[in-house]
Amino acid sequence: MAHNRTQLLILGGGQLGRMLGVAAARLDVELTVLDPTPDCPAAATAARQVAASFTDFDAVVAAAADADVVTVEIEHVSTAALREIARGGTPTRPGALVLETIHDKLTQRQTLHDAGVPGPRFGALSEAGSPGGPGSPGGKNVAAAGGGAAGAAAAAFGLPAVQKLRFGGYDGRGVAVLDRGTDVIPLSGPSYLEELVDIETELSVLVARGPSGETTTYPPFEMEMDPELNLVQAVLYPAAISPSVAAEAKRVAEQAAAAIDGIGMNAVELFLTTDGRVLVNEIAPRPHNSGHLTIEAAETDQFEQHLRAILGLPLGSTRMRGPAVMRNLIGSGTEGPTTHHGLAEALALEGTHVHLYGKRASRPGRKMGHLTVCRADRTEARAAAAAAARAIRTTGSGDMMSERSTK
Repeated sequence: MAHNRTQLLILGGGQLGRMLGVAAARLDVELTVLDPTPDCPAAATAARQVAASFTDFDAVVAAAADADVVTVEIEHVSTAALREIARGGTPTRPGALVLETIHDKLTQRQTLHDAGVPGPRFGALSEAGSPGGPGSPGGKNVAAAGGGAAGAAAAAFGLPAVQKLRFGGYDGRGVAVLDRGTDVIPLSGPSYLEELVDIETELSVLVARGPSGETTTYPPFEMEMDPELNLVQAVLYPAAISPSVAAEAKRVAEQAAAAIDGIGMNAVELFLTTDGRVLVNEIAPRPHNSGHLTIEAAETDQFEQHLRAILGLPLGSTRMRGPAVMRNLIGSGTEGPTTHHGLAEALALEGTHVHLYGKRASRPGRKMGHLTVCRADRTEARAAAAAAARAIRTTGSGDMMSERSTK
């Protein structure tokens, strides 16, 4: 069959867009990225960048004029623009309804609950305390926001519990634990409560879905969290779980992806509880930090798989080549122009694959890159990845000057 170069618009120009661009080049897909930051990370792998906000209706619609397909690498985009683009006949994958479901974490939780997907018990928090909150015990909101009354209502829900903002939180932001005896709701804004479950392991399962619902699923990956930054520190394959738990994690993840009808990559974050339950934490309808190790460790990496799915191409093999460990590289020191220290030392370690994201400014806690180590044994891969991560430090350039001045 003849092949015309596909035009793809990505809303979002961060590291996920950058790595999507690498995969797009292999498939001869021409990439336009829309992002408000000039020279964003994805600009390095795209044919062109449109410098505009993801929420700028007119800019998003105009950028899609020549696109064959529109996708996202960030959820917080103008869904009104996506609806307008879809009305004009250009597929948006994922679509506006999927993103609106994901935007509001309470709606996401309710959608999964209604589809029978297992998750933590939850209930809405309301500023007015009026009845009818979605997912609330007995059909009522569990608390009025602010003050002792809210604390008493939260106690009735059951403490300890987790308060989550409905909109905007990510990487541990917008989440607070309410201990027993609290009389204050710590986070302001629309939010809801979830039971605080005892977690044995946090898992991620990547589910790719094509336009006709065809599905392929990667095996579960185990996530280790940074307790201070509350974001993923390491991802390990294979996960240290039983075959029966792995099968249940795959089943639940596929059920969750189908519940939101996500086309493309769906990263389903799961809790394995100490009493053996597999519960959905949340879903990202796009490539995800937990899937980066697939670049080296899988037959088809998550970025090519996402492109295959949204373009209606056959989905690739999800077979893993062997044990692997990914470590995030996080900014430290002071904020400023990005400087990487120790790159040569890390690359000298056998089997280390480093991916730097091209972010012009480093700041503490910011994801600046990742590395993956593949070995015949997970324990060896984990130790080698930890050593490589210790070798690399990313800071603002001021830290480099101070280091030089002390030598």
